[in-house]
Amino acid sequence: MKSFINRNLRLFFSQPKNVILSLFSSMISLTLYLVFLKNNLLDSMSGISNTDKILDLWLIGGILTITAMTTSFTGISQSVYDREKGVLKDLSLTSLKSSEVSLSYLCSSVIISFVMQAMVYLLTYALFFILDDLKIDVETSLTLLPIFILNSLVWSGFNLLVIKNIKNIKSLGRIEALLSTAIGFFAGAYIPLGVFSKSAYSIIKLTPAPYSSSLFREILLKRPLEKIKMPTSEEFDFRKLLGIGIEFYGKLTSGYQNALILIFFCLICLIGGMIIDKIRK
Repeated sequence: MKSFINRNLRLFFSQPKNVILSLFSSMISLTLYLVFLKNNLLDSMSGISNTDKILDLWLIGGILTITAMTTSFTGISQSVYDREKGVLKDLSLTSLKSSEVSLSYLCSSVIISFVMQAMVYLLTYALFFILDDLKIDVETSLTLLPIFILNSLVWSGFNLLVIKNIKNIKSLGRIEALLSTAIGFFAGAYIPLGVFSKSAYSIIKLTPAPYSSSLFREILLKRPLEKIKMPTSEEFDFRKLLGIGIEFYGKLTSGYQNALILIFFCLICLIGGMIIDKIRK
């Protein structure tokens, strides 16, 4: 199983095309922010100090969620190519069980997602350090590491469940395009979550994306927001607008609650994948 995981990792990282394409949605989000969104948001928040740095951190939170989803999808989609090329049939002749094969794809996807999140975090931080003199303390950066792992598990489990229902490479491309487009909106990276209508907001809350980006933003923006003194009602509206907490019954979720919700999503996806495996046997 270890050698199969290593093989999947080599296939991803040895091909620059895979790495670049898996980051395409993240690059779109960054471009839209720098060209259009940032200036519009700055104009609407002119009364708040250090708004540029707050928005930079807000975007990083969204981009990390996008990266976790798209890179894990690219990593785990190798199973579809292997199925069409007959690799899975060859594996059935070895000592590897089907559950071990699925676990191998899952593990390689988790590793890929973690590495890519860390890389994107460093790159975006470096970019905004140059552009806006953004500074993030070491403690905050270290706090993100377990969140990288959690998001890798959540999105790898989610994508494994999706991939198990994809029959061929043609369908894979369509699903990948759909998910890569949707994740930017659902993570509140293309448009702030608080701008969506009530019905759209309710649909978004049914996915892991808003809780993932909210958790990142809760950590990244904790100290900057502590320095801003706003009335409670204004702070609530500000947090809801930027997706720093997801609204339920008039209250916003905390970082701890977002983490628990993500763990719940992860368990549901993994259990769903195991059920599909048993049905197909």
